[in-house]
Amino acid sequence: WKRGQDPRNVAWQSFRMPSWTNNIVFPGGRVDPEILEAESDLTPEEFDRQYGAMFVEKVGRVMQEWDDDIHLKKLKYNPDWPLYLALDYGYTNDWVLLYIQVDNFENCYVIAEKRWKLKDTEAISEWLMTDPGWYGTIARKAVAFYPDPAAPDDTAIFARKTGIQSRGGTGGEIKTRLAMIRKKLKPMPEHADPEDQQPGILVDEGCTMLAWEMREGY
Repeated sequence: WKRGQDPRNVAWQSFRMPSWTNNIVFPGGRVDPEILEAESDLTPEEFDRQYGAMFVEKVGRVMQEWDDDIHLKKLKYNPDWPLYLALDYGYTNDWVLLYIQVDNFENCYVIAEKRWKLKDTEAISEWLMTDPGWYGTIARKAVAFYPDPAAPDDTAIFARKTGIQSRGGTGGEIKTRLAMIRKKLKPMPEHADPEDQQPGILVDEGCTMLAWEMREGY
């Protein structure tokens, strides 16, 4: 399945065909009475497996709303939308930088990710300010960054070195933050044709590690 979804594997193709794509058996499509009745009788996971052509979710997975088919798209930088950076500091673990844009309807687009190992915040900040490539050039257009609240020293270094404003609001109860993300991940409107569904968060196909974390590793 994964090979068929990777555009680099041109010899492979894979498809999902939920039950409601059979308009002979289910003339009402996604909102066919029989489909809706099954949805009300089954757990969401079992309904997705039996009728939605979805893989069985990993037990204990936090972001069960994540779906590669829905949330991964080819995204580009849009100069008409503000750019924000999200930082998760690390050293032996990944030091992570996400490039995020927000449209006029408050939909979020993660257009890129950049990761480092065995580099400190000062070195990464200096690299971003001097790098002539895409990652550095676009990062310098950011209007603000949202840091890991657990490392205020790193935040002070990044702000001083880059001149980009730091914003708060990234702390608080983790269950609250996860609930906000899950809400944004849900396709809307409910029961719409899958082709018309638009979640509040989309991620570029190149963000392979972020996608893995959302799908399996969170």
